[in-house]
Amino acid sequence: MEDVLALLAGLVEAVRSSRVYEGLTSYTAQRIYALAGMLLITGLAVLTAIGPLRGLHRETDYETLVKRLKIPGPEPSRAATIAAQKARKLETARDYAQCTIGRIAITALLGVVLPFAAILTVTWQGGWFFPGQPVLVEAGSRTPIPHPDAGQLSAFGLDLLLKGGLNDVIETFEWEIGQVRHAATNYPYATLILLFRLVADLFVISLLFYAGRTALNWRRASAEVMREAQNRELASAGA
Repeated sequence: MEDVLALLAGLVEAVRSSRVYEGLTSYTAQRIYALAGMLLITGLAVLTAIGPLRGLHRETDYETLVKRLKIPGPEPSRAATIAAQKARKLETARDYAQCTIGRIAITALLGVVLPFAAILTVTWQGGWFFPGQPVLVEAGSRTPIPHPDAGQLSAFGLDLLLKGGLNDVIETFEWEIGQVRHAATNYPYATLILLFRLVADLFVISLLFYAGRTALNWRRASAEVMREAQNRELASAGA
């Protein structure tokens, strides 16, 4: 038994002293593991956000809204039945609003907020992830900012979030928040910034589109249902 333990101890020591082990546990490897893990988690979150986004596409469709608002059967004539039907329609509208808001919130959380938190974490710990390379610089002079304070980090984060979600608007009117920018010469970090902006652009524009589509189609669907109800009332009166 002692021989076996001694053999195992020798193997462990041999592994620890090998170059492969040193490489796998080196400072550079740890940074790679951390970045890869964050990218993996963020990527999974973005892919998951596509599900509720597809749900928004279905739920905001005009025909779907008409079906939701319609109540089968003849138009009621008794006061109690009319009141019950109105209450049912209000409940349908409330459920639809809650469902839509929930999908928008989940999509925004997974597709925008989590990637933003990831890139902000990398920025905050830029000295660890990219030793010797600045991640932030001053806007005018491009002087590196090795240790950004809370105010600089907050201003940069807000500027990044707005440029990620509303890039064309921000660039067109040249709106800038704060005096901190990302270091374009730090290519790995700049690539992360680019990826975040692309993802944020996709989801923010999609959410704005579906929010507008919901408002427009809900109004159209409500008007369509009201017209059908009035036509049925006229037909009943004529009969």
